[in-house]
Amino acid sequence: MKAEHAAVLGDEALEKTLRARGLSIFKWSDGPGTTYSPHCHSHDEYIVVVEGSIEFTVLGQVYLMEPGDELVLPEGTMHSAYVPGDDPVHYLICS
Repeated sequence: MKAEHAAVLGDEALEKTLRARGLSIFKWSDGPGTTYSPHCHSHDEYIVVVEGSIEFTVLGQVYLMEPGDELVLPEGTMHSAYVPGDDPVHYLICS
């Protein structure tokens, strides 16, 4: 698992880049205050924030993610999420 800061590309350019890596892309949005309880997936997950911010807690460490930030969650990694502030968050979930 790692968190990195990537250059922010336009939605179309970003999606093209991710598809070129062989990833399936799902556009996701959550409103302020949205919370996801701790959970894990049976597949690797790659998350890129497009607009707004979201906090992910992974293995006890909190990552505040903003536009251009990316997070890699290997299969089986327990994580939770929370949307802070007054604005929605828009992000891409790739697998």
